[in-house]
Amino acid sequence: MRLVPPLRSFPPSRAGHPAARAASGHPAARAASGHPLAEATRRFAVPSLACVLVLAAALAPAPLRAQEWRSADGPEGASAGYTQAGRPAGVAFRCEGSGRIRTLVAGNGTRFGEGQGATLVFSVDGLATMLAARAEPEPRGSGSRFARTDAAGDLAPLFDALRKGRELELSSPAGHVRLPLTGSGRALGALLERCR
Repeated sequence: MRLVPPLRSFPPSRAGHPAARAASGHPAARAASGHPLAEATRRFAVPSLACVLVLAAALAPAPLRAQEWRSADGPEGASAGYTQAGRPAGVAFRCEGSGRIRTLVAGNGTRFGEGQGATLVFSVDGLATMLAARAEPEPRGSGSRFARTDAAGDLAPLFDALRKGRELELSSPAGHVRLPLTGSGRALGALLERCR
């Protein structure tokens, strides 16, 4: 064990002097001098930075953490879709019973003529699937949404891509949006289990 000499005090006018920093145990002086605490300071800095990053992620605003795909059972049946802060956003799939699934894509507040045809493009990691749909009034708003109903088996290639992919670029007459696919595998898997 190496003994460290006691600290010496210097008058305030010499406090910034290199000898004063070295004698006071200043981190820069310890590191330059091979001081035994220099290595301990370096070893402490990396875990401390990791702790700060973990805390920053945990304390991030809820909307930043709550953008994911979720499944739910509600009065309208089982569903799965993209959510922001726990609310549906952009796209959802809802079980219509007898193994049929309804695809719903938000119109982003834009009003389209009821029954107007539209092409929906689901591009997952660069691989596109096009679906024909019809505009219908948004039940809880003044705009429209786009909808279609398919047998669950017919949606299998799209669902497989959504479950395994990293990002969805969804295009419709209302525009396009990019959505992460975090949680899509679990959410769509739960929907398929409930919708047979």
